Amino acid sequence: MAAVYRKETVHSLSYICGGSLLSQRSVVSAAHCFQNLPATQVALFLGRTNLESFSEDGFVTRDVERLIIHPDYNSLPDADIAVMRMAAIGSFTDFIRPICLWTETTQVSRVVGLSGTVAGWGSNENGQLVSPIAKRAEVKIVSEVDCIRSSAVFSKLVTSRTFCAGNRDGVGPCMGDSGSGLVLQRNNRWMLRGIVSFGQTNRGQCNLYEYVVYVDVAQHLNWLEDNM
Repeated sequence: MAAVYRKETVHSLSYICGGSLLSQRSVVSAAHCFQNLPATQVALFLGRTNLESFSEDGFVTRDVERLIIHPDYNSLPDADIAVMRMAAIGSFTDFIRPICLWTETTQVSRVVGLSGTVAGWGSNENGQLVSPIAKRAEVKIVSEVDCIRSSAVFSKLVTSRTFCAGNRDGVGPCMGDSGSGLVLQRNNRWMLRGIVSFGQTNRGQCNLYEYVVYVDVAQHLNWLEDNM
């Protein structure tokens, strides 16, 4: 897991999104996190769980050298994906590990009904805009038909390169969790299948009684491999 920050001043950072470590030099997140934001104003924290503690063992801070937005991105979830290349090559440790890219069938129908894990530092149940401690939730992947039937909003957002997931029980990714990965355990390996892109709100609060739309990473593997 990676925490993505915006550099406000020389000594000030603001948390903006989550991300997933792909390699010693690259992190993937959601493209909408970086609107009008140059790479020089982005910083990454790796190996952290508590954003308020600077005494955690093993965490590192990395500058971003290049920010690569998917060429098809147009503010919709379909290609809401971006890769950050770090300015320096890092090392893997007990605290910093990459996520595996998807290697099984890319058909969404084959993962419908499975529950994935999503984690991040987004808004919590106490109303904090950023949760200092990373939280995780298990969310069920649903079919395109079920997603669109649940809310008319999704008819304009769900495509062949996205999927919906959620339990519609008030638990799941919230504001600030954009860019965080949805992972599935396959053959004893954690594999990245989705990236948090869009969730509905109600009076300024997350509406987790509706599904959340994810970018389907499995539909962007060639682009990711070319840019990581």
